[in-house]
Amino acid sequence: MEMAKEILRTGRLALREMTEDDLGDLREILQDPEVMYAYEHDFSEEDVRKWLSRQQARYRKDGFGLWAVTLRATGEMVGQAGLTWQDCEGEPVLEVGYLLKKRFWHQGYASEAARACRDYAFSTLGAEKVSSCIKTDNFPSIRVAEAAGMRREKTYTAHYYNGPMTHYLYTVWKDDKMDTAYCMEQLKALCAIDSPSGFTDRVGDCLMEELSRLGYAPEKTRKGGVRVCLGGEGRPLLLMAHVDTLGAVVQTVKSNGRLTLSPVGGLQPENCETENCRIYTREGKTYTGCLQLRDASVHVNGEYGSTGRKFERMEVVLDEDVKTEQDTRALGICEGDFVCFDPRTVITDSGYIKSRFLDDKLSAAILLTYAKELKDRGQAPGRKVYLHFTVYEEVGHGAAASVPEDVEEVVSVDMGCVGEGLKCTERQVSICAKDSGGPYDYSVTTALVEAAKAAGAGYAVDVYPHYGSDAEAALRAGYDVRHGLIGAGVYASHGYERSHVEGVENTLKLLWQYTVKETV
Repeated sequence: MEMAKEILRTGRLALREMTEDDLGDLREILQDPEVMYAYEHDFSEEDVRKWLSRQQARYRKDGFGLWAVTLRATGEMVGQAGLTWQDCEGEPVLEVGYLLKKRFWHQGYASEAARACRDYAFSTLGAEKVSSCIKTDNFPSIRVAEAAGMRREKTYTAHYYNGPMTHYLYTVWKDDKMDTAYCMEQLKALCAIDSPSGFTDRVGDCLMEELSRLGYAPEKTRKGGVRVCLGGEGRPLLLMAHVDTLGAVVQTVKSNGRLTLSPVGGLQPENCETENCRIYTREGKTYTGCLQLRDASVHVNGEYGSTGRKFERMEVVLDEDVKTEQDTRALGICEGDFVCFDPRTVITDSGYIKSRFLDDKLSAAILLTYAKELKDRGQAPGRKVYLHFTVYEEVGHGAAASVPEDVEEVVSVDMGCVGEGLKCTERQVSICAKDSGGPYDYSVTTALVEAAKAAGAGYAVDVYPHYGSDAEAALRAGYDVRHGLIGAGVYASHGYERSHVEGVENTLKLLWQYTVKETV
């Protein structure tokens, strides 16, 4: 078997140069009419061999071409993707191309490979922009291009085997790509800090340190939130995200040494049963435990499945040898001590983000990334922009104070709801038109929609049935401001939540368009 040069790796994939040994896999791709429908051309054996020869010639001449996309776990070839020079109305464009075997469709491999090729073009080849030339009815390819941050640049006519074909040119510039790797790093760091409402000093200190490291001058509010001005002039805007989370405090220490809880925020017992937790005492000690239903064994409790989950029927079983109330109190645990649940943060190779408390630490990480991008690019916002990381949102009064006097508009960057009856997905940015607190400012919502369109961001407009935000808290406190609400789509809110890196990218694109690119 001929050895092939590996080019790059992603979480699940390895991309390498193709060899003669790949002809069988190429036949499965290039001779499948469903895979090749956009070409409107049947590939013969000769065509397949010419295709391989053309890529190998590109490797020698350009140093790149279409590469074999293989599964890292097995080495199996699932398709091809890479970079090629293409003619677009007489102008050369560096194209990201991708073709997958049909049996590997709908698993995110094309998007994963396309993003990796995009990044390779920027970081290794020094390209300023990359494009994709896509037949106008090739909707799956359009979705992959948009997932890679591309937006439609123009429509043109290309000439292939069967004559003229109308195409779109999708393009992403190097400067358009946001540092989502940094965003994920910050998310993991924030999620690792326990911070239910009222217990947020450490997460506030973390934000102060990071914003200072980025070159800003943040300040802590009296409530413990973090506020910072990012620069810019005119029409002052406040972007808000909260870093307080759901949690609980000790309600009682039981006679058996176990704990009953009083929830902080909208914590539901069904969503935290069997979760590991940490108990913080006022003496500075930390203990671990697990929240369980009383008499939690199905082999003992015949009513386990039919018992309604309520906090008064549940208890924290401490990971300590305690049998009485006195044993537990001797550890320093008492009423009012905070109980914090394990976030279990996982970022999958396919780009899914799973964790408790993505509401709203994901958006906090997004705003940190936005601030970093401004510094990295040496840009100021197109209007005056403040950030406010609030710490009492989950109990309803996060942004009820500390709104700068000159602010005319507030936009809460929170979680976008994903569920039945709503259009938003985890891969989109959600723009909320109305929630349980009433409609958001019509002009602000309209401007956010137009910015999403202009940025080529995947978005949805939704009405949330059970929701309140920091923006509404500011209005209820009496601030005379216009208000809006956006956020990356998050599934299973207030439980074990899930989003996707594409939702992060789309939220950043919307924010950048709304605050930096648009004429103010």
